[in-house]
Amino acid sequence: MRQKFLRIDPRYFQIAALGTLLFYGCASLGFEIDALQITLTLTTAIGVQLLLALLTRTNSPLDVRSALITGLSLCLLLRTNIAWFAVVAAAAAILSKFVFRFRGKHLFNPANFGLVILLLTGPRIAWCSAGQWGATAVLTFFFVCLGLLVVHRARRADISFAFLNDRCFQLFVIILTH
Repeated sequence: MRQKFLRIDPRYFQIAALGTLLFYGCASLGFEIDALQITLTLTTAIGVQLLLALLTRTNSPLDVRSALITGLSLCLLLRTNIAWFAVVAAAAAILSKFVFRFRGKHLFNPANFGLVILLLTGPRIAWCSAGQWGATAVLTFFFVCLGLLVVHRARRADISFAFLNDRCFQLFVIILTH
């Protein structure tokens, strides 16, 4: 008789990874995000998720894992000088999950959707700060390992490897053409 091991929802690993990265970024790397923006982003994401889940009855109203992942992702990626723009991004992100659906699944990555909405409004409204992580090899290795753990548990490693393959190809073409 085969024993079935308890399968832990991979979203818990994702929440732990994103929360750890946000804490480390704020505590050690001096991320340009304050506690108010973090609180507003997470509260909005969870609040809009709860409200829309109740109104549409598509999800369990108390299941906020996806909203927490979206909110943490926005905290890591989105930079703005006006905290209320983070509220707009979080609300748009969660709303996109309920509006843009196909065969019962949302079409867009919610955090990316909210981020793009703000980025399209203009360069002075919001931006992404890629350099905020620094350039140390040990930190990069840690992030890669953490990311691989999450995508492996979520059974989505194929998407990550396809992205990396495409990005390497793009860099190769850029090198050849310059």
